[in-house]
Amino acid sequence: VSMFVLENPRNQALAFNLLFFFVDREDDGCHSAVVVKSILEGNADLNKKSHKRCTNEFAQKIVHKGRKPEYMEMFLGLTSSTAESFDGGMRPVHNNISRYLTSREWQVRILQWCCQIDSAGYTKRLAEMEKVALEPGKYVSDEDLPPTLRYHISLLEVLSSCSLGPKLQAIYQFD
Repeated sequence: VSMFVLENPRNQALAFNLLFFFVDREDDGCHSAVVVKSILEGNADLNKKSHKRCTNEFAQKIVHKGRKPEYMEMFLGLTSSTAESFDGGMRPVHNNISRYLTSREWQVRILQWCCQIDSAGYTKRLAEMEKVALEPGKYVSDEDLPPTLRYHISLLEVLSSCSLGPKLQAIYQFD
């Protein structure tokens, strides 16, 4: 299904009718996050139409079922935009996503390893990265990464796609 809708606005619109079916199937172990991402990815019209419900649904999954990289993968579909689509109405989509992911009430459950160098979280992040550190120049695929590290990397991709800049500095609390 993912290949059927990927970068095809007409097919994305058809599959959009089943978007929340695929969102719900992710918890059944059928890896439908890729399908959800493909339905939304690059389609500003669908993202603007659905971002409030999608953002809430994806965030609720993280809060209630844990930090799974697949949930962040679904967020990535909502954040993908071109310069033209960003100026053409994607800013509210990105603002909504960043408001959810960085609000004080949700930070503890959603943000992972967004911490200072001397914290336990930083030490955990470093340990996870060392597990997959290979010789210089060797490629590590996403599938080879531990789920916690994949989640963190996807979270950073989502936040950077939302152009958070100064807010990221506040979250990471740099001295």
